[in-house]
Amino acid sequence: MNIRFPYGKSFLTVDISSKNLIPTVGPKPLTGVHNPREAVEHALDHPLSETPLDRIASRSSKVCVVVSDITRPVPNKKILRPIIRRLVKAGVSAENLVLAVASGSHRPPSPSELFQMLGQEIVSKFKVVAHDCLAKSSMVDYGKTSFGTPVAVNRVVADADIKVLTGLIEPHNLSGFSGGRKSILPGVSSIETITANHSPDKLDHPKSVAGVLDGNPIHEDMEEAATMVGVDFVVNVVSNFNGAISKVKSGHFVKAHREGADQCYDASKVMVREPADVAIVATGYPWDQNLYMTINGPNRIVHSPNQVLRQGGTVIVVAECSEGTGLAHTSFYDLLTKASSIDEVIARTSDPNFFIKDKWEAHLWARIMQRYEVIVVTGGMTNAELEKAFMRRERNLENAIEYSFKKHGSDARIIALPNAIKVIPILEDN
Repeated sequence: MNIRFPYGKSFLTVDISSKNLIPTVGPKPLTGVHNPREAVEHALDHPLSETPLDRIASRSSKVCVVVSDITRPVPNKKILRPIIRRLVKAGVSAENLVLAVASGSHRPPSPSELFQMLGQEIVSKFKVVAHDCLAKSSMVDYGKTSFGTPVAVNRVVADADIKVLTGLIEPHNLSGFSGGRKSILPGVSSIETITANHSPDKLDHPKSVAGVLDGNPIHEDMEEAATMVGVDFVVNVVSNFNGAISKVKSGHFVKAHREGADQCYDASKVMVREPADVAIVATGYPWDQNLYMTINGPNRIVHSPNQVLRQGGTVIVVAECSEGTGLAHTSFYDLLTKASSIDEVIARTSDPNFFIKDKWEAHLWARIMQRYEVIVVTGGMTNAELEKAFMRRERNLENAIEYSFKKHGSDARIIALPNAIKVIPILEDN
């Protein structure tokens, strides 16, 4: 059977014999809305809150609209124009409206990426601030969550009278689902806040997996932080595999996010009949721009409600890695490559007294490689670069599959997840 795997903005196709391929059921396809603008307007007219957006803001309001960065395929232009139009109609001036890019710990967007994300009209008319998690002088402290996480967020968000969050709801390996409260933490939070939320005890918690919110300490910590900061309104979308808007939810940041997450879960479940020996995962652009982001594919195997890949199995990761390890994320790569073993990486990243930016990403990669062998199919990194990080590199999928057959036998069972970022694989008997 020929299967296409996203690779950057293109695809790699490989033929996998039906005797090796494990049948899956799902996900349920989501239909894109006929008119995205009308869908956003309808959601704004019928918010999951008592007060609509245009009655929250007034002429004297200082408003901050938080938007996702370039690593998230959010249809910002379709969302932002109706939001801004209503704010302006309510009397909010251009001088009192600022957009904050929720970069989290990622690099800030370039000027060309800002135009790509938001459009020239918005960038030229309104102030846009890219969050820098390392800029301590730009942070405002709010105290600690019940989990002990110190909450500090960008001053441009803290100083706003009205805080509006936008984003995309899809399965997330750690927090259950993206969207909602994630625009605050990690979106506009300090590196200390992000690191505390991504602590090893939370990362390794059995409920810190895709599709789970109740009992998920990372999600609950994020939600508590967003409540402390104060969120007045949220506009989130659920998209289908083609990136088209399927659902739009607005209103209270908890209610709207939860309803969108419930719909996303139903459309994301992939039922797997048996555990696999080999998993082939891909995410495509923008998630496979670098090795740092590429973890979203294999992490979907580890951080799902139950394990669909046998211990000692092989994960084949299809990823372009056009930015190599990641322009702003060399620290996690250094943690991997300067260690003598995977166990040493885990020991260092589990030490609460050890702090370095992105240490959680090294921890997550090491946890994956504790259980599975990782093969990265890429043209963006060399054999040596990946070998130093305890991974194997192959130039094409055929070679990676052939290697897996030599290891697991010609009858090896394979699960293919060409849209890993969009699905939640679950064993049928669970």
